[in-house]
Order: sequence, then structure tokens, then C-alpha cells
Amino acid sequence: MTAPSNEQIGQALEVSHAAVSRYRSGDRFPELDVMARIANLLDWSMDDQYKARQAGTYANEFSQRMAASPALGTLVEDAAPDQQASTG
Repeated sequence: MTAPSNEQIGQALEVSHAAVSRYRSGDRFPELDVMARIANLLDWSMDDQYKARQAGTYANEFSQRMAASPALGTLVEDAAPDQQASTG
């Protein structure tokens, strides 16, 4: 399974791919409305996200959860035919 791109994750979270990159690097934390979407998409409660932010582990946990998320794996599989059509 291929990991979802920041662009695919951004589309799912309704944010830019640059915002996803900043969340992954720890340069920025999501707003509350985005945290709610992350909670739904990654099965990661807002409370646990806040605790990770306080502990300084948010970026690492966000990346790990993205890699392990079945919902995000579906994004990649759904996008694959489109990507093949545009490169073919």
C-alpha cells in the first residue's frame, strides 16, 4: 500500500497540502475544526491530540496515524486510477 500524499490528506481534511506538511513537521498545529476532522478520519480524539501537542509528540503521532489509517489507504486506492489515467 502506498502512503497517501499530503495533497490527498489535505483534501480529506479540507486544508492545503502545505498545512498537512506543517502538521507533520510540528511547525503548526491544526485549528479546532480541523482537529475534529482529524479525530474522525484517524480515530484520534481531540483530547488525545491536545495531550500529544502538550507532550511535544503531535507531529510524530500524526504521521504514524496517517501511515496506519485504513481510511487514508482508501484515498490512495481511489486516486490510483485517476493518476494512471493522467500519466498514461
